Amino acid sequence: MPLKFINRSVLPVEKLGKFLSSIYGIGRMTSTRICRQLGLSYAARISDLSDSKMRFIELSFAKKDLGLDLQRKVQNKLADKVRIGGYSGLRLSQGLPSRGQRTKTNAQTCKKHSRKGNEKISKSASTNFSKVKNEK
Repeated sequence: MPLKFINRSVLPVEKLGKFLSSIYGIGRMTSTRICRQLGLSYAARISDLSDSKMRFIELSFAKKDLGLDLQRKVQNKLADKVRIGGYSGLRLSQGLPSRGQRTKTNAQTCKKHSRKGNEKISKSASTNFSKVKNEK
């Protein structure tokens, strides 16, 4: 039977560290630090937690924006940059890197994410692209 823990449903057999790091905004280091503070291993199960330890985890993340709240906050910041029309906002709207990286040979990941439909480059398409580039 799933439990409700940090506004998410979780199975009691799930590992604590893995569950914490699956939440948007909590990485592996933060989840490891929480497990150490509780005196548990990263591989401890949710069912091994006592009520006081579950309460400690909930209180440690109570003031932080996590999950959907954090995602909305990040999206709003990016939308503000685009709306303002500064350099980084223009680069974001064009789908190019905005922090000074080179774009002649790199930035394929950024260009991939900006494509319509978020399609991945197939090997044949990328090799054809390099052939056309070399002919110029």
